[in-house]
Amino acid sequence: MSGQADQQKAYKRAYYLANRDRLLVQRKKLYRANREEFLKKGTEYYQQHKDQCKERSKRHRENNPELYRQYMREWKKRNPGRNTQLHKVLRAKTRRAAFKAYGGACACCGESRHEFLSIDHIAGGGNKHRKDLGLRAGWPFYRWLRLNNWPKDFQVLCFNCNCARGFFGYCPHEAPLNVPHRESSEELVQTK
Repeated sequence: MSGQADQQKAYKRAYYLANRDRLLVQRKKLYRANREEFLKKGTEYYQQHKDQCKERSKRHRENNPELYRQYMREWKKRNPGRNTQLHKVLRAKTRRAAFKAYGGACACCGESRHEFLSIDHIAGGGNKHRKDLGLRAGWPFYRWLRLNNWPKDFQVLCFNCNCARGFFGYCPHEAPLNVPHRESSEELVQTK
């Protein structure tokens, strides 16, 4: 029985190779005529077999890296603004996920608007840590946090609190009484 199945498979393959161009034209016409139905069936199949589809795609990318790189180069040429848009959304999601993982608000003053928030190394030394990892500040660092399961050595601070801790060693919101507040720029100019 397997010999007959192998013969049928070989025949179908030979037929396909001999008539490839004609068959592709027919498939394109059929797809264009029934596009919505094909998309619906494809979406349903993907939803029912999501893990298998993802695994198959992952294996294909790993086994054909040059083919995948070529595909991505061509896709970026066909969709020049789309790649930028997708990465912008991905960066924003990753950033918000980082803030949510560390409490979602400034640990010092309670500010919760994401435009003002940043991630702080609790023990200090953030710049050195990022350089050791070979990362820039911002999205690459948020991505690293996610890939490392949100390490506990970090917290959310608003930009003002984070900068004050970096420059002065303390935040004005929780300034100890024995630390004199910095004079205004006018007072500094007059004393010199």
